[in-house]
Parts: sequence; C-alpha cells; structure tokens
Amino acid sequence: MKKDHERYTHVDRAPVKMGSNVIIVANTVACRGVVIEHRSVVGAGSMVAEGTRIKSGGIWVDSPAGPVGRLKETEDRGECT
Repeated sequence: MKKDHERYTHVDRAPVKMGSNVIIVANTVACRGVVIEHRSVVGAGSMVAEGTRIKSGGIWVDSPAGPVGRLKETEDRGECT
C-alpha cells in the first residue's frame, strides 16, 4: 500500500514550519508554506494564508489571519510577570 505522500502526487504542497513555544488555538488552519516563528500565538478559528510569515512574538487572529499585537518583552523571553 502506498503512503499518503506517494498517493497524492498531483497535489501542490509545501511544509508548514513552526518555531518553539508556539501557541496554535483550536480550529486554526495553516496553509502550505506558512512559517510561524518562535513564541508566537495564532488565535482560535484563524486561517493563516499560504506563504505567510509570522514574526517571533507576533499575535495573529482572524480569517485570513493578520497581526493584532505582539507579546510583551517579558512574555517574549518566557519569563513570568
């Protein structure tokens, strides 16, 4: 039996890359080629469009997802306040 990636050769695909300490909330879709850098947040029900790059510490929501803020510097370093 063929593996999934061998059966769907006619489908365009690209990896979705995520850094460490990324929060992806429920019902979020990340399309092909998306890069989510470390310590970023994507809100519930968001759709991150193909080829989007979410910079480190970014907070993105909506469909299509867009930036709504950034984590505070202390949060971005992973420290408790």
